[in-house]
Amino acid sequence: MMKLNLGCGLDKKHGYINIDIKKTVKPDVICDARSMPFEDNTFFRVLCYNILEHVHDLPSVMKEIHRICMDGSIIIVDAPYYRSHGAFNDPTHVRYFTENTFDFWDIKTETGKKYAHQVNAEKMPFRVLRVKKSRSLRKIWEIYGIKFKLQVIKK
Repeated sequence: MMKLNLGCGLDKKHGYINIDIKKTVKPDVICDARSMPFEDNTFFRVLCYNILEHVHDLPSVMKEIHRICMDGSIIIVDAPYYRSHGAFNDPTHVRYFTENTFDFWDIKTETGKKYAHQVNAEKMPFRVLRVKKSRSLRKIWEIYGIKFKLQVIKK
């Protein structure tokens, strides 16, 4: 059972295939997340820690994640929350995340029922299993990140 650390940067995980687009961080595999060199149904777990806010074409990356994952695979996404000051500090961020960002890919949600066609989710659905906001250690009232647990649906 294979596990993938997508966009690993300097945070390489033991027991995972660590991939990144930047060769300077010395990942196991250098590639773009929109076109990964893996066969269909290869992975049962994918980590996306602080990567998806940097991609310009999120639907293409989600399609590729769906392709390389087995049915029932778990995807963990950690991303900046849209109301966080930290989300706007990094000039390489191209998007921010709300509690409902992945509802577009979950055809059981109201958003997914109405808009799944916009991200082609009827052909590559995910299930949103959990959404959890992370709070700042310095300012307990400030939410700075959001973590999602998604499941790949193929059958």
